[in-house]
Amino acid sequence: MSLTDDLERLDQLKTRGAITDGEFQAAKAAVLSGAPSSATRPSEPPSGRNLEKNKTHPLTMGCAIMFVAPPILFFIAVVAGAGSDSRAPRTKQRSPPTASPVAVTSVRTARGTFSVPGKGFTDGTDSTSQPPVTVMNINAWDAVPRTRAVCRIPHGTPVTIVEARHEASEDRHYFRVQSSSSCVGWIPETFIGTRRVAPIGDKM
Repeated sequence: MSLTDDLERLDQLKTRGAITDGEFQAAKAAVLSGAPSSATRPSEPPSGRNLEKNKTHPLTMGCAIMFVAPPILFFIAVVAGAGSDSRAPRTKQRSPPTASPVAVTSVRTARGTFSVPGKGFTDGTDSTSQPPVTVMNINAWDAVPRTRAVCRIPHGTPVTIVEARHEASEDRHYFRVQSSSSCVGWIPETFIGTRRVAPIGDKM
């Protein structure tokens, strides 16, 4: 390889960032100082093989650094990481807390929008019937779908809404409510309102 080829290769390594500017300058000086002068030549010029045996070529040194340094740095990083892991306190991973499932958190019906859990009032009025009518005592059911009434809650009673479910067979929601009289059961959405209203029409 000629002197020009060596210098071009060094310049390429510097451009790619493989060697620093200082390494480039040192290698360039070594290449230039290692070139024999045309004015004074030794009586027995050393062959190319002898030069390779007696001195390390700057380009060879740079390549060696490129291939040897990364594995060494990687080994050091692995050892350092293992050491830091061994010294770091180990903490037990806790399972996330499980919350009680709630079917829905907000329900909109013809009588308003309800938060679940939340508050409401029993509402037995039916202004669409002719004549208008008010159910004065509203059945609270044991389950959804409903099978039997467990208690009755008077019209206009404030209740706590605990849960809500949509019954697909009836295409309407049921609210699981609790009154101050400890009556707990499921009431259809048609009997739960957002405010207390006075009875209308006939009372049943």
